[in-house]
Amino acid sequence: MSNVKLSWHYPLIASYPRHAYPLSIITGLPNSKPWIYTYYVPLVCKKNVENYTGIFLDFGSFNWLVEYNPWINSQNIKREILMKCHSDIIGFTKKCIDMNYYLFIHLDEFFIPNTEPFQKWKSPHAVMILGYNPLKRTFNISNFTKNRKYEQDEISFEHYVESFQKMETTEDYMENNYLLQINNNVSYNYDINIVMDIINDYISSKRTSYSYYRLSEAFSDDYVYGLDIYDYLKNISICYYLTWSKST
Repeated sequence: MSNVKLSWHYPLIASYPRHAYPLSIITGLPNSKPWIYTYYVPLVCKKNVENYTGIFLDFGSFNWLVEYNPWINSQNIKREILMKCHSDIIGFTKKCIDMNYYLFIHLDEFFIPNTEPFQKWKSPHAVMILGYNPLKRTFNISNFTKNRKYEQDEISFEHYVESFQKMETTEDYMENNYLLQINNNVSYNYDINIVMDIINDYISSKRTSYSYYRLSEAFSDDYVYGLDIYDYLKNISICYYLTWSKST
């Protein structure tokens, strides 16, 4: 059998796996871009980052791109189920691909070659499986490689099994793995009124009024929205610089 591989396009947005992976599935689909351009307007930034090593900045849609993407049928499979019910993770993954399912799965990059943490430190991270080659005994994946660029790569069956079985979950979301399948029965009509509402909220620095964005805990007083983010980032940068200059 030759290589079995599902379609993949470099996405319009590749900042986080939750954006890059679903968007690399749907970017090549007809009429998907109006939906992407509609719901990738709001921005959200976490306040009070003194105890963080970085600043959380993302699109307002950051937590629902799998569950609420009209072009994708998704199923959430907990890691516990995969561990207990699928002793042959290679066979399970191949069957998923054969049924046109992409597998969004959390693995430990310590065991994944061509990643920055490989053989250096433990690093649970989401990877998307989109194909396999039975002769080479490899899976086709999309991932953030050692240069931190989002791109396609390969992983051997052996490294795949090891990275899955030896991963230690440190956050609840790492228990979630997704089967993603293209939904070809989508008819999306671009709604200029929705876009106007979202842009108005962005300009006014409000948590967006459109109901889809009320699904995430991110829309609270702990976050900054829209254009206010730029002033906040500027002030935070100044504070970081002053703190750094005092310590050197």
